[in-house]
Amino acid sequence: MAKSKTVAEVNGEIVSEWQLTDGMISYAREVLKKDLKDLTASEYNECRYEAMEKLIGSELLYLEASSCGYDVSEDLLEQAIIDFKSSLTSDYSFYDYLTERGLTEEEFRKKMKKQLIKENFVSAILSRIPLPDDKDVANYYEKVKDKICFPPRFTFFACYVCDPTDDERERFKSAFINLANKSFEPAFAETVMQDLKQILERAVFARYEKDAEDLPADFRNMLLGTTESHFTPIFDAPDEVSIIYLIKKEHNKPLNEDEGKKEARRYLSIVRVKKVLDAYIDSLKDKYIIKTYL
Repeated sequence: MAKSKTVAEVNGEIVSEWQLTDGMISYAREVLKKDLKDLTASEYNECRYEAMEKLIGSELLYLEASSCGYDVSEDLLEQAIIDFKSSLTSDYSFYDYLTERGLTEEEFRKKMKKQLIKENFVSAILSRIPLPDDKDVANYYEKVKDKICFPPRFTFFACYVCDPTDDERERFKSAFINLANKSFEPAFAETVMQDLKQILERAVFARYEKDAEDLPADFRNMLLGTTESHFTPIFDAPDEVSIIYLIKKEHNKPLNEDEGKKEARRYLSIVRVKKVLDAYIDSLKDKYIIKTYL
């Protein structure tokens, strides 16, 4: 594979296109809950921006760590490489990983070492951030105690088309016009979904298990109002048309006070850490030279 092109430089430290692609794939899956290929234009731009910001932030933290004398031993580096290789599946080798990204093994070692140095530096920063005290936790818990619970969890089949044409939109709707409010066995529902792919080649079909908090508000509300083992109404947004077969939805009881306060403490800790790191990275942007080539 040809050498991956440079998409940014931070004081001479190179950010390669493969890093941006990897970052976008992670953001799409973890935040947008989609595969990269299924993103709308606006989601794709959001994904690229957030991935680039994270990569630039990572390089800034590495540069600052280096300036403070942080380093890692060869033993730790070797162990990290062994752990990385063992995380790969049997049908996807370390050689495949390097080839896809246009990396030599020595370049990979350098990237891994930079990552470890940055992680050690960030750990040192986080160790200095005071945890929320009991008073903060108690005050926050009182504000949210009526809402704190494990969110409802949905199990469903989804079939959708991103950025449909007017013709595709109408064909999609017509294919399901007689299914509204009908109940089927999940196995039959899956067959119906797969048949739609024969009608529209671009239709995507998948089975999901999702917490309510991981879904867009409109989508979540539609599922909450849908009877189990039924198809939802057509979900017709400007950038996507979809239909869902809701297998089940599980509502969970609110947490007891001890569990609720643990969740409150965890949330406050995450928010505090993010604010500190974001502010620190912003301050470093004035210290180092950043160039982007997108």
